Amino acid sequence: MSKVITIDGVDYPGYTEEEPIGIEIDIKKLEKYTKIFEENYCHIQKGTPIMYYKNKTQVNFGKVVKFIDPDIFILKNESLFVIWSVSLSGTDVYIQDLKEIQKENTLKENLLELYKAGYIKILDEPIQEE
Repeated sequence: MSKVITIDGVDYPGYTEEEPIGIEIDIKKLEKYTKIFEENYCHIQKGTPIMYYKNKTQVNFGKVVKFIDPDIFILKNESLFVIWSVSLSGTDVYIQDLKEIQKENTLKENLLELYKAGYIKILDEPIQEE
């Protein structure tokens, strides 16, 4: 049976305890993120997606599982099945703009419904306008 990580009574089966390797990111990806200052870390809610700089060129993404005052976060990456803790003192921390994500998801859902209803077609190639 695989290991189960338990945090505050919540089980995370199949997860491993390790910080993922940071990735290089296009600065345009930061448009959906808002910088959070250390004094506001305590206001970041559980489940909020955050991003932080691992070093000068690489970032890590994770959802908040738990915040431990003053600057320690327990994060999870659901696609990599990893959970890790990290002290983010002196690090640039960004949270995703949840309203923007909800707006984008609503748009995607509406486009899917239009596609299903036959109002939108997916082409193999874009239409060349003259």
